[in-house]
Amino acid sequence: MYKPLTFILFTLILFSACSKETVVEGEVKNPVISDIENISDDEIKFVISESKVDSSISEQTVKVSIGKKDFEVSTIRAWDRVEQSAYELYQIPANATDAIKETNSDISKILYVYKQTADRVVVREGLLSSNQDSIFYKAVLSLNSMDISPDPEIDYVDIIGTYGYTDQIKSQILILSINSKNMLSAVLYSSDDPNLPIKENMASMLMNAKPTALKNFFLNELKRSFKSESYYGKYRKKDDQIIFIFDNMLDRDGKAVEFKKII
Repeated sequence: MYKPLTFILFTLILFSACSKETVVEGEVKNPVISDIENISDDEIKFVISESKVDSSISEQTVKVSIGKKDFEVSTIRAWDRVEQSAYELYQIPANATDAIKETNSDISKILYVYKQTADRVVVREGLLSSNQDSIFYKAVLSLNSMDISPDPEIDYVDIIGTYGYTDQIKSQILILSINSKNMLSAVLYSSDDPNLPIKENMASMLMNAKPTALKNFFLNELKRSFKSESYYGKYRKKDDQIIFIFDNMLDRDGKAVEFKKII
């Protein structure tokens, strides 16, 4: 989950540094999927596998789908989805994103999934007997953004920020932020000032720098690589500092330029 104050800072910097005629927002191919806060309720659902026969009992595997990742949570026999209008009857919270129940047993299994917090999804399971008024639910799965990230060591919460590079003649600033569509946006600023600005002077530096949107910017978390229409490379974490390495942007010695995180 990205920090709201940091996001606001980037937004103000971008707004103050660019005129209305200048389009600096990059484009990306996929939404941020490793941040639960940016995953809609419609994308947090149960997925039931095809039936598998074990002796005389037919069971199906229950998985919960969060964004584009599935997690196995239980098994179930004949089942049906619980309509939201029946949530209260089965003591399911109104903010549950999905719920299912068994339909052919005296003791029916019920599962529901919900966002416990903006950054955590919980699946709870309960048993309902025909002679029972209340249902005891217990948590059978609890996941946060780091759990669903393809790269738990470096998540979007770490990647969002401002990166700098200088060759002692000019300097460049790379800003990675979340745009209005909850997508990762990349903008590269070039300045004739060889000194990288401190946080307090960042807005002033960007006012006089040339912005370039890295269009179709795409981050591959599994390979720790990135690409856009004009640049490509990789990113690494070294001594708790994230570095973006532009393979096709070379310094005076012919080495790939490295942008180190400033804020």
